[in-house]
Amino acid sequence: MHTHIINANIYVELQWNPRNFILGCSFLVFILTTRFLGKRKKKLFWLASISPLVSVVVSTLIVFITRADKNGVKIVKHVKGGLNPSSIHQLDFNNPYIGEVAKIGLVVAVVALTVSNQL
Repeated sequence: MHTHIINANIYVELQWNPRNFILGCSFLVFILTTRFLGKRKKKLFWLASISPLVSVVVSTLIVFITRADKNGVKIVKHVKGGLNPSSIHQLDFNNPYIGEVAKIGLVVAVVALTVSNQL
């Protein structure tokens, strides 16, 4: 019975609003376009750097002006100030899988380092 409740919660989270999709995709296209232009024209190198900030500001203004949050667009309402509490006490180094996790982490780190040197 407990799994049905979890599955129902996941289903509710997976229901999407087309307005969220359109807003998100339009700003993704904007960011990718500015990145492309920044690489193509060296004088516009700054465009790719500033586009995420512009996306946040413009999308916030669009949602505020059109009251899109009243029509299903998801927004972040309240963020608690201050630092997040430490979670170091939740680490479990006595887990039987810690060796496997360490090996996978090392492989991922080596692959990431290799890929970053090729770019």
